[in-house]
Amino acid sequence: MIRMIELEKRGAHGDPKRQAKAWLDKLAEAETERRDYLRLAARGSITDRELDEALAELELTRSTAEHELATLQNHQEAIEALE
Repeated sequence: MIRMIELEKRGAHGDPKRQAKAWLDKLAEAETERRDYLRLAARGSITDRELDEALAELELTRSTAEHELATLQNHQEAIEALE
């Protein structure tokens, strides 16, 4: 059982806490960018089409980050269950 836990821990790529922090930082950065784009749109500095494209890209980033965070959480829960 101990060997199985060690193998599971090694199966993770890198430090899970560092990875989670990186994804949380990416989420915060995407939210800041979203607000900035909305400000630009409110001032008329970018078109609605440009805004839609930028927001779609940020939504993809947000979705990816949330998925990766959930994956990290599930992996951690699996390790804790084994322990």
